[in-house]
Amino acid sequence: MIKNSLTILLLSICLCSYSQRRENLYAYFGNLEGTWKLATNNDASYEEWKIVNDTLAEGGIWKNSKGQKIQVEKLRIVLKNGDFLYERSRIGQKENLPITYKAERIFTTKEMVSGKEAHAQVSMVFINASHDYPQYIRYTIKPGSLVVKAGNDGSMKEGASYSYGR
Repeated sequence: MIKNSLTILLLSICLCSYSQRRENLYAYFGNLEGTWKLATNNDASYEEWKIVNDTLAEGGIWKNSKGQKIQVEKLRIVLKNGDFLYERSRIGQKENLPITYKAERIFTTKEMVSGKEAHAQVSMVFINASHDYPQYIRYTIKPGSLVVKAGNDGSMKEGASYSYGR
């Protein structure tokens, strides 16, 4: 009886934690907000994010070419019906229509920050198996570090990888 009660209690705690993470985008993507720089040759690329509210983050990928800042992609992360959705639109391609990916895997580590539990690292895999390329996009967010991987290999060993810093 006690063993069954303990199992039910642990299961309830896990389910509550799972549902809580799906109720607040900021809890998982708060560290994403701001400007992330990727150095490439003499020019630089940036990924910028703004947390708009508990269910929406908007961003973009910008390229600095010959002193001019040019947006190449529009990005959004949306919390909709309990699912995190990642939307990307390439400027000038496919009528700027977004391609939507759904978060299928979420990995986190937690730490105490100012006496409160916070996510120290979040790794989220967004998948759209029907898209030609990429079929997955993985964001790994740590304080001061952002790694984005994209590709079609489900093991995530192949494809493009971008490391950003502040």
